Amino acid sequence: MSSFLDQLRACNDDAARLEPQTDPLESVALSVIPILIPPASGGNAEAKELLELIGARSNVREVILALEESLASGHPLSHTEDDGGDVVLAIDLKRILLVVQLYSICLPRLPIRKRTPSQMLEPIVSRLMDAVFTSAKDPTNHITIEFTVGTSNLCRNCVEWAAKGTASSADLASDLTKTKVRGHFQATVTTWSSQKNKKALLESFFLFIIALSSRSAHTGVVQRAFEVSFPRYVLPAHALSAGAAHDHAHHSHGHTHKSPNPNHDAKYPTAVFDTWILLKSPEAPWDSSALEVRAKFGSLVLVMEACYNPPDDDSSKDLASLTPSLSDGLVNRLILPAFTSNVDGGHALALLVREVAAGNHRSLSDPVRVNLVETLSATASMHTDPSKRHAAFRVLTNITESIVDEALKLSTILELIRDSPFSQMRAAAIGILRSHVLAGLATATATEGPQTKTTLFATPLLLEATSKTLFRLQPEAIFKKYGSGTKVTIDAEEVKRFVESEHPARLAEVMNFYYVVLARDTTNMTGIRSVKEFKQAKDQFIDPLRETLLLWQESEDPGTNDSVTDSGRAHDEHQPIPAVHGHGTG
Repeated sequence: MSSFLDQLRACNDDAARLEPQTDPLESVALSVIPILIPPASGGNAEAKELLELIGARSNVREVILALEESLASGHPLSHTEDDGGDVVLAIDLKRILLVVQLYSICLPRLPIRKRTPSQMLEPIVSRLMDAVFTSAKDPTNHITIEFTVGTSNLCRNCVEWAAKGTASSADLASDLTKTKVRGHFQATVTTWSSQKNKKALLESFFLFIIALSSRSAHTGVVQRAFEVSFPRYVLPAHALSAGAAHDHAHHSHGHTHKSPNPNHDAKYPTAVFDTWILLKSPEAPWDSSALEVRAKFGSLVLVMEACYNPPDDDSSKDLASLTPSLSDGLVNRLILPAFTSNVDGGHALALLVREVAAGNHRSLSDPVRVNLVETLSATASMHTDPSKRHAAFRVLTNITESIVDEALKLSTILELIRDSPFSQMRAAAIGILRSHVLAGLATATATEGPQTKTTLFATPLLLEATSKTLFRLQPEAIFKKYGSGTKVTIDAEEVKRFVESEHPARLAEVMNFYYVVLARDTTNMTGIRSVKEFKQAKDQFIDPLRETLLLWQESEDPGTNDSVTDSGRAHDEHQPIPAVHGHGTG
């Protein structure tokens, strides 16, 4: 390979002195490119250098044919079979990046004759988008920032090529001389953008790649947005031990820590922002009818990066002003789909953090707020990045608080407690309910008298709606077995499974809710101090829990037997329940 490459370098150095028909690289594309871009590899440095020589010197139409052929094969993705049973092939994205880089080199050499630039580019761009989209479904494939840079170079070169090819037309050439705009490439695009669809083709492709890259870029934009928007919830790095940012950091009273994360150091380079400035239409991307939803995701990525993670120069400062305002339409068209599509919802979350901190979420309608709460619950519960879990939970909590219809608000919280598929959320939502009850009690107490302000969360209706959901021991079989007061033999494995399950966290939150509300509601506005409610909580929740915990506690004492009767623990009947440590009291 090395000796062959040396010979080709020598040929390339002499190529300027040779007639085109004698250039030794003229006709090697169809035979060499398929070898140097193998199906499952991105190649090595020497192969890449050779490909660049071929892209620059070989017959441009043959290069394009060879690149099209390289996009036609890949490895099967069994999970993408269509209804007809055909297997969809995925191509290694390193390989696609090589194709993009070669297109960037060879397309500026393509003569523009009968067809317009957009007609020539459309099939090429469409094939690239199909290949990238299919390959991105493979979890082992990641669109890197390097890929976005390669795409940026391709788009800029295509704009310059198209401008040169169309500048000979008198009507288009006059545009360039009459219009004075910033930057060389912005000047060249003036000649090519007399029709919106021409530039929108490349803009859609470019933003499509940006949107997919957001899944693996790890720029830390959510953490930075949170630090700027909610500084009171950010602790300095020295205030937390290395293990302090654990899974409960996303609870409503929790704090996150401000410290450099090695996985959050990435930045989109200046070239990427310059390319979008070159390509984007004058109208806001959220209003553009020429951009599909994935391209709008890409717009959101770049705008939020410009706000919170810009390059070192000032190239992106104008883009930060494009930040959209929160509205029902934006949520339905862009934000909700961002969390449910195959792009990362982090930049949509960063926008929500910014808008919620500014209070703009209060302009949303209640149905849209409820949809956001349901969608954010997954991110707040299961995202692998603790900073995103914490930010999502903070946003979710604030949006829940802003629901105007109190019955709908209570119903939404109860659905999280009762029906959420995520055990973390089923427990954490009890903390949200506790916060609303305490706020309701504080409001009612502060306005006692003729002007008393009533709230559903400080009336007996609260316990009527929630007690059966909250004061229910789970799993029921465990507490029926050990909390019934009858003779029973301890199953150590069963107890271990319970302790390691999600149920203790829920129990801690319920006990926290009960005792805090009991202590704060001194005038019994919720009815929690009434004989009926107290007896129901005691019989159905507190006593079975007490019996079970005491039984398990005694079983760990070597002086007791595994079989314990009522008389064996009668002396403990009036002792307090062992402390159950929940979280803060709000």
